[in-house]
Amino acid sequence: MADPLVQLTRWKVQETALEVGAPMIGLGAAWTVAYRLAVLPSGGRPLTPVELSVMIVALGAVTGWAISRQLFLAGRRRPGSHLIFGLIIGFVILAGMRAAVTRGFASRCKDPIGGVTTELEGQDRTICLVGGVPGNPYLPGTQLLPTWGGELPPWTFVLYGLSLTLGALALRDRRVLPTTVVHNMHDKLRLAAAVGTKGVVGGLGKNGRVVACGNSTLWGEPCGQLYSADKKWEHGEWCVRCRQLFVPNERSITFSLVSLFTGDIDVLNAIERLDTVSWPRDKRKPPDARISGQERWVILGQVTLPDVISVAQALALIHDQLPKLDPGKDPRVSDAIKLASERASRLCCWFWTGRFNQRLTYARPSSRARFAFGSQRLRDVLRDAGADVVLQLDIGLLPVEVRFGFRQTFREPWKQAEEQNSKQDLWVPVAPSGKAAATGLWVDRIEGEALRAWLSTERRREAEARGVSTPLPYQSSQPGERRLPAHPDAPLDYVRVSYLIERDRSVPDREGAADEPGLVVASPDTDVDLTNEIEIASVWAAGDSIAEWEWLEWRQVELLRQQCLALVPYEEAR
Repeated sequence: MADPLVQLTRWKVQETALEVGAPMIGLGAAWTVAYRLAVLPSGGRPLTPVELSVMIVALGAVTGWAISRQLFLAGRRRPGSHLIFGLIIGFVILAGMRAAVTRGFASRCKDPIGGVTTELEGQDRTICLVGGVPGNPYLPGTQLLPTWGGELPPWTFVLYGLSLTLGALALRDRRVLPTTVVHNMHDKLRLAAAVGTKGVVGGLGKNGRVVACGNSTLWGEPCGQLYSADKKWEHGEWCVRCRQLFVPNERSITFSLVSLFTGDIDVLNAIERLDTVSWPRDKRKPPDARISGQERWVILGQVTLPDVISVAQALALIHDQLPKLDPGKDPRVSDAIKLASERASRLCCWFWTGRFNQRLTYARPSSRARFAFGSQRLRDVLRDAGADVVLQLDIGLLPVEVRFGFRQTFREPWKQAEEQNSKQDLWVPVAPSGKAAATGLWVDRIEGEALRAWLSTERRREAEARGVSTPLPYQSSQPGERRLPAHPDAPLDYVRVSYLIERDRSVPDREGAADEPGLVVASPDTDVDLTNEIEIASVWAAGDSIAEWEWLEWRQVELLRQQCLALVPYEEAR
């Protein structure tokens, strides 16, 4: 975001202009309407003292509120000053109103009506005489009285002063509209880039180590101010942010940094096509193919950070230290660091928990990848993290597991058509284009239409066509499970799917795997290695069709990476 002080000043000026202008506009409008009503000659009965008093008292309340609001916004908060200024200015306006009504009555009588003003015999009141003949008592003309002649009973002044007092004291702190500065700043800070090493008091310590203040603050969150790990603290020295005695944060987390070896989405998807797994629909899914042998992920190094800081702070520090992680010996590491420095987001990243050194050839080494961004604290994102934590820098490409079926026909009439299932990882873009992508100020987001375009296949094809493949719904083949029949005339759609798996006892148990034989649920809380598992059932979740998603926000993006999409008949998915 822009300079916070500049942004705050802009919002403050906008709201102050409204808070100052609205009462003054209301004050002017109220007295203008009252003046136009009172200055007109009355063809009937003028305002009675009660009606006139009600109008004047209402004007007093508006005047007291408008004057006190100006004093309140100017920083004069003492009730006495509001009362004195309200009474003085209110009675001055009332006196001016009486004089203006008297002058205005003569003007309105002369110009629009064509009459003349004269004193009513026997009364101290000015009237408007229209159509009369001077000196002729038989043709006196029409006499129009003023709606308000400027006179007021004494008790009206008392009520007017009381309404001025109540308006000035009771409504001085009432805003026209609630302030939105706090909410605007909170929304901006949620997705604001941190300053990195510029915010570390004393600079980075040896090996880039920093410490954070762990005090609880009055605003309800840990302080998190960063200091150099080499700083020598004096006894009783205060933290510069929370203004309390410095208490170092106790827990730190060591991250292994990984990033993609390339940002070319066509190259990545070409590799995934090589490693696509296809198998007959009446057979079990074989282990994932690793034909390409290409590692998608490159380990850049390790960074240790306090867990009290936010994700944006952590990413800013990591970006500042990326050039120092380049040993210059491995070209793949150097290229990956350069790519991450240019394209990685400074607001969001992914966390994996566990050991993945042997799974870097997979687009999705873990089904438990967690999405973190902005002002989220590391300790909140990684509450149950173990000893091994991997931080994946996000360069704007998301791996999605896609499962579908197809029917392969052959040009030779004697060859029987084959129906198979297929599993493939597909990379989709999640970063915007333009300045935000260049500066790293973006968070993963997918537009529904864009995702459907990336996942689109040939949904319909003539059944007589030969030598081509026709898409079919993904279908498991284990006994006893619900099978989804294929509907050639129904459009196919992608739905998010969770599935059950059975441990393959022929494969040695890995660290963190289930020790008990039987069924394990592939969910975000269970790390499932699909290479060594055998699928036995599929559960189609109604309402999870991506055709219903206009936008995929961060929680949906996280689910999209944790679970797979399957091609099913649209009617069944509904």
